Amino acid sequence: MLKLIFALTALISLPLAASSSGETPKTTITKPTEVSLEIQAATRMAESWFNTLTTLKADFSQSVNNRTQIGQFYYQRPGKFLWKYAEPTPQKIISTGAYVFYHDETSDQVTQVPRSMPLVQLLTAKKVNLNNKTFKPLSASQTKTSFNLNVALMADDTEDGRFNLTFAKSPRTLQKITMTDVLGNQTIIRLSNTQLGQKLPARLFKFTPPQYEEN
Repeated sequence: MLKLIFALTALISLPLAASSSGETPKTTITKPTEVSLEIQAATRMAESWFNTLTTLKADFSQSVNNRTQIGQFYYQRPGKFLWKYAEPTPQKIISTGAYVFYHDETSDQVTQVPRSMPLVQLLTAKKVNLNNKTFKPLSASQTKTSFNLNVALMADDTEDGRFNLTFAKSPRTLQKITMTDVLGNQTIIRLSNTQLGQKLPARLFKFTPPQYEEN
């Protein structure tokens, strides 16, 4: 089994702290009988944004437990992305379209990332659907300049964490992803200086992993 790296799980898999009993609590969701029109509209807008997107380039900051990392994010649909961390530790998470890898550039350690992880599913889906077995829209809100969609991450009909997606209205673009685990721990990713629809070099999404150890 490949060695997992905590810095990776902070972004991709919503790290869950162990409870005192050694078990991770889960919250059962009571399925609403009817989704409000506001939630339906926000869900459609978010899905449409992802599904009509061609490319995205942005700076990002990622905050976990008062620790902040910065870097650049490159995204090309369908299925290719690169989170390139500049500070404090050079590292990257890259999807080639077929595989997803975490690469610590200091130690040259590589971990293959399961495509089943929620954020990987969202970014590599050929068609984004935010109301299925993995994602369930819970609430929506808006201001004059942005709208928010709060989505539950589902596992066997129980809530296993949440995404809150914040979009600017004009021009419509993703501004922030807030990921919350069942214990309330948050990972916040902010995007800035976003450029949409530009041609991105193919080399960004090419990665041949060096030999790495399996247990």
